[in-house]
Amino acid sequence: MASMNIFIMGAGQVGTHLARILTEEGHDVTVVEINPEKVRNLDFALDVRVVEGSGTSSVLLRELGVDRCDLFVSTSGHDEANLVAASLAKKLGARKTVARIGQHSYYDDALELASAFHVDRILSPQELTARQAVSYLEHPGLVTLDDFAGGLVHAFSFQIDESPWLDKPISQIQLPEHTLIGLIMRGNDTIIPRGDDQIRRGDLVTFVGKSHKILAFEDLLKKKLARPNTVTIAGASSVGLFIAQKLEKHRFSVKLVERDIGRCEEASRLLARTEVINSDATSMESLKADGLLNSSVFIAATDKDDRNILAALLGKELGIAHCLAVVRQPDFTVLTGRLGVDHTLIPRAIFSAHILDMTLSPECLARSVLEKEQAEIMEFVVRDGARISGQLLATAGFPRGSLMAAIVRQNKVFIPTGKDSILPRDRVVMIARSAVVQDVLRMFTTS
Repeated sequence: MASMNIFIMGAGQVGTHLARILTEEGHDVTVVEINPEKVRNLDFALDVRVVEGSGTSSVLLRELGVDRCDLFVSTSGHDEANLVAASLAKKLGARKTVARIGQHSYYDDALELASAFHVDRILSPQELTARQAVSYLEHPGLVTLDDFAGGLVHAFSFQIDESPWLDKPISQIQLPEHTLIGLIMRGNDTIIPRGDDQIRRGDLVTFVGKSHKILAFEDLLKKKLARPNTVTIAGASSVGLFIAQKLEKHRFSVKLVERDIGRCEEASRLLARTEVINSDATSMESLKADGLLNSSVFIAATDKDDRNILAALLGKELGIAHCLAVVRQPDFTVLTGRLGVDHTLIPRAIFSAHILDMTLSPECLARSVLEKEQAEIMEFVVRDGARISGQLLATAGFPRGSLMAAIVRQNKVFIPTGKDSILPRDRVVMIARSAVVQDVLRMFTTS
């Protein structure tokens, strides 16, 4: 995969996380940050070019060579500065530009702003997080759900708590036809399974295969996939408000709990069908008094990670079926999983995944970053001249920590074995641990 020249404005949590991900992907990254302390911290932590200065300075951007930039992403905490910086970069010759925004008022006019400022895309981590929350609630129990090869191949992840499959070697598990277990995530461990590996309680298991009926797995996995109807959101933060707005449109019954009266008033003006309650979602007595125990879903979306984790755990303790937590520190996801939180929403990781989609090589048609960013699912087209074209899978030399999960040939899907050949124009779905993603990408590039 060809390395891209990428500029990031802002070395806050979102910008730093994005810089780390893009550097690991092999791209040349320049970060522009006006705060001297953040410059020093990033210069110490990552192998990137860090420049102290304002990303809204056309003089500085010109000096840094932004005209040779393949992708410019403004990620500071100031929406106006992000729009100006991305607009300047585009005017100076940057190939693609993205502006991060957070305010609802700006996002409502995103298309008009993108046109007025000549910015290619406007993205909100909060809105993207809300979108993922709604997707989870549409398919409760599924942590991820993705389509590949025009919908012919599906990938989905379950956290397995109860199942006849527990503690059985994978080779003895009778899966539906044209389906395989592609990945097991256990705590901090990412496992590309073999026949003698076993599924343990609490594992997050990714299945890949031919177009499937999700409900066929319900009895096997002991998962209830009924769509919930009632949702309680803790926190009238930007994320919480975005989630409430989207749930209203999807005909959920929504309650929003916020302890700050000013935020309650703002939420009441913004939301049309949500019941706004001035209360403390981290208080068991408040939750009981406000009648929130009847909710089938609880989403902790305050501005504080510790409050979100506490509130989600309290919801589980009180018997709410699905409890989600917004977490801004990715390291906390290990803790939330062990403590029993059903799903974590990480805004900066979700934002970074969308930026990664803009760096795809021509051979890579789609990619999905899985939970905790420890693995990816990718779709490739095999071109004439690719390293693996015409080779047997068994001798193709794919790196350890990767798996060819499916091949689509002439619109037919099959699960390959080592005896299958990889042919030009095949569409291939791969699973790979993050550490070997670049090695997998090189297998599909043409010389």
